Amino acid sequence: MSESLLYFNGVNALTGDYARAPASVQGWSAQTLSVPSTTLLADLEKRKEQTEQSDGKLAAARKHYAELQADLATLLRMGSADVNQLQSLRRQIADAERFLVRNTHAGVRQGIDPLSLSQAGWGIIFPARIAADRQSQILEALRPLLSRRKMQAGDRFRTYVGAGGYRTGDTKARFLSRHGAAPAGPASPEAVPYYLLLIGSPEEIPFEFQYHLDIQYAVGRLHFLDVAGYHNYAKSVVQTEEKGSPKAQKLTLCGVQNPSDPATEKTERFLTKPLSDEFGQTAHGWQIEKLAAEQTSQKGILAQLGGSQTASLLFVACHGIEYPTGHPLQRTRQGALLGNRWCRSENRPLSEDDFVAAHHLSSSADVSGMMLFAFACYSAGAPLPAEYPSPDGVVPATAADVPFVGSLPMELLSHPRGGALAVIGHVERAWGFAYGVDDARQRSHTAVFHSALSRLLLGHPVGHAMEFFNEHYAERATALSELVFQILNHRTYDPQILGELWCESADARGYVVLGDPAVRFVYPSPSLAEAVPQVAEAVPQVTDIRDEQTAFPCPQGISPADWERTPRAVKEWAARLQKQSAETPVR
Repeated sequence: MSESLLYFNGVNALTGDYARAPASVQGWSAQTLSVPSTTLLADLEKRKEQTEQSDGKLAAARKHYAELQADLATLLRMGSADVNQLQSLRRQIADAERFLVRNTHAGVRQGIDPLSLSQAGWGIIFPARIAADRQSQILEALRPLLSRRKMQAGDRFRTYVGAGGYRTGDTKARFLSRHGAAPAGPASPEAVPYYLLLIGSPEEIPFEFQYHLDIQYAVGRLHFLDVAGYHNYAKSVVQTEEKGSPKAQKLTLCGVQNPSDPATEKTERFLTKPLSDEFGQTAHGWQIEKLAAEQTSQKGILAQLGGSQTASLLFVACHGIEYPTGHPLQRTRQGALLGNRWCRSENRPLSEDDFVAAHHLSSSADVSGMMLFAFACYSAGAPLPAEYPSPDGVVPATAADVPFVGSLPMELLSHPRGGALAVIGHVERAWGFAYGVDDARQRSHTAVFHSALSRLLLGHPVGHAMEFFNEHYAERATALSELVFQILNHRTYDPQILGELWCESADARGYVVLGDPAVRFVYPSPSLAEAVPQVAEAVPQVTDIRDEQTAFPCPQGISPADWERTPRAVKEWAARLQKQSAETPVR
């Protein structure tokens, strides 16, 4: 890849070319710098408003931060601000920013086990304005899942409907305050559960609300065009959790490489291959497979999505295809996964054989119990306003006529033969160049993906696994604000770093979970399998979370989280062993 150009992900289906042309680093940075004095600082302020804290200490910090911002704005308007004053303000603002970030991106509070729903809690949020009959139909369709989550979460199960649901214009802070929870700092499940499932389209509950709520909580979303989709999903999740994950305990890494395409070359070099190298052939009791380049065609991807090669977890890094706003195919094909047949130099519209969209999944496909992590533009959906300015100075008014959830995730989650557990995807554009071009920065960014995937392999709920992206967003936003203040203070800067920080911040917040954030893979605990391999291999891969701790007390040396995921047969074996030991007289 040329060091002077930034290549963006996403291919226009009608032209067969990049949806956004490569831009010079200088051009992108210049556009970014046109924002800070007004839009950027306002946006940073808005993000903090979403996480404002009514608690005394944080409220005071929040007020102090606003005062510092006002002082900075005043000095900049003067046009001849004292350099020492600017430097002092920059340091104070950076310190205040770091304090607020640390206290608003903490996840679940200390002492709460995020792997136990009885501690972390679980809740479902409906839009307040949904029609009563449709709400009732969805609740009935989700009954199997809701009954199970209520049994698991106990008194920390919540249903937010009617006036208690999402109200039009709600910020995260307003919603949480209305329900007695602090709008910043670590989540306290006794007030609002840590795991929260949004029901509805982004027209009904905006993506923006999901982004900000996800900073503190583990959030997922379900939206289907018909009620049957909710029932199919609920039934599939319950079946998987009761009987065990039906797919092979394997993570498949699929990095599409397109000819004459610096964007996917970079993704392979700085994301897919490093992930493969870090995991090796096995990790946490899982088999790790990286597909060869020739296996990443439409046919090859479909083999991994319900076909003969389907594993439990599929990670795909590729272009997502795009359509112009208002195009009749945008709702059904935006964010489809582009395979390896596309070549930029051919300069042709995309054909049906080039990509994987919802309509390519056959009725006989079996995606039950799997998860898809799609690093691709619009793979989760599209917002109404376009979120990023163009490097050429043109700010697009819209990314779509209406915001929507992608059709491919909806089809995977609601498949009649059994739905996927979850789809992790990206809203709007996924930025390939955000990894950096040197080894040090590449490793730093890959660690976010590696950490999230590792948590999934260890059996953590998907919403908890995605906390690494929330932390990454907070860190990048802070770094960006500090660099902007340096620039405003007439300090020298690297334009490439500025452009990358801008995109990394927006990119990290754009990853969302579609599906129940509490779902996880149900396999025997790796740690327990190592302790009693002959037994772990012999028992079925089934977890019954209904087992009471009083019936099967957790043995010394095993964490409660591992014990909760342990199959019932192993628990019974351990209990018998313990009983025999107690009954055997000491000689």
